[in-house]
Amino acid sequence: MRVILLLIVAFVMQVDLNGQIIINEVNIAGNWVELYNAGTTTVDISSYALCNRPRYRVVSATTSSGSNAGVELISGSLNIAPGEYTVLGWENISTHGMATGELGLYAQIGGYTNVSNIQDYIQWGTGTPGIGRDGTAVSAGIWDNTSSVVSAPTNSSNSLALVVGNYTGGTDSDSMDWEEREPTQGAVNNLQNQIIINELNIAGNWVELYNAGTTTIDITDYTLCNRPRYAEMSDAAVTLLSGSFIMAPGDFTVVQWSDISFHGVATGELGLYEVRGMYTSTSNIQDYLQWGMGSLFNNGGRDGTAQAAGVWDSTNSFLPVPTDPNNSLGLVVANYSGGTDTDSTDWEEQSPTQGAVNMSPSNCPIDQNITGVIPSDTYYASSNIMSDGIVSMTSSVMFVAGNEILLNEGFEVELSAFFEASIGSCP
Repeated sequence: MRVILLLIVAFVMQVDLNGQIIINEVNIAGNWVELYNAGTTTVDISSYALCNRPRYRVVSATTSSGSNAGVELISGSLNIAPGEYTVLGWENISTHGMATGELGLYAQIGGYTNVSNIQDYIQWGTGTPGIGRDGTAVSAGIWDNTSSVVSAPTNSSNSLALVVGNYTGGTDSDSMDWEEREPTQGAVNNLQNQIIINELNIAGNWVELYNAGTTTIDITDYTLCNRPRYAEMSDAAVTLLSGSFIMAPGDFTVVQWSDISFHGVATGELGLYEVRGMYTSTSNIQDYLQWGMGSLFNNGGRDGTAQAAGVWDSTNSFLPVPTDPNNSLGLVVANYSGGTDTDSTDWEEQSPTQGAVNMSPSNCPIDQNITGVIPSDTYYASSNIMSDGIVSMTSSVMFVAGNEILLNEGFEVELSAFFEASIGSCP
């Protein structure tokens, strides 16, 4: 009986630890990898092994070089506590050169086709489909597809970094969760798409950007796109209305660009790129939205790139054009995560809040249809309010809408109740 109980405990421990230690950052040129403990218990990784087939090495093996290169502990500990980082140097990370390779993390040396042994995985460049350990990683659920590879860094000094907040359950299982970033050895990775589009006023031809990250960013070379029009922030065609091109965390910057409404207010797109050019690059595009008929005006907007980059949900998703041309399309407060908005449902028509926090959706929806017994309160809508409800005795109700108030058949105000309706803006 004692043997059976011990076996059960060992099995549970193995399940709990699987995927707990993850690959968080890989610097190919520097031949180092950063591991992160995404779990809740301390893990001894001294018997763990690194793999870039056909090279393998136990983490604690520090001797020899070349094909049998040892592993160097650069920072951290081989006993990784929850939330801690450990950086290991291994010259065989670049054994196939900068342009192609893989890195597998195993709980122990050997058993490389064992799905319970492999802990995490990444392949880059042309990858090693059919040759490396990608098949084992896919079977283990820690990589999405044997044909999925992360682009090798365009700047050799940069790392391949796991996007902050994009992994779940302690393991990264999607090639789209990785991107090229400046190294952050032994620390949290740079936030993907740190600069986001926060508000767009089509008729006014201005866009508000927000720094959702933790570091100051120079956006001077960032580029706006409403295909086939493009403009860097520093171009004469772009006017800085408020804020600065040096954006500290939490800062807003508003710029005006006449080509936001190049296709008219009824259709268009706005992409934000880190640098001019490479408009099909998923690591270059930072944020995106499309409205009306979106990029269908020429069957060739940047919606496909945005969807592939994870900064827009679907090429078929379009925001409705504001019913009031003075209004903006605003990112709903707190609806984005990881520093980027990826869902068309996170946007709504709002009164402009240029250079400031957007309105809370609960205070000012676009339209309201109010039915039943109406509790005492003031009800706002940026466009229309419709009601067939009842303002009961002693209640006090106010409707404030930006465009129209429709009191439909069945609407009733009882004796001693107070009701007021007016055209106005949200608070």
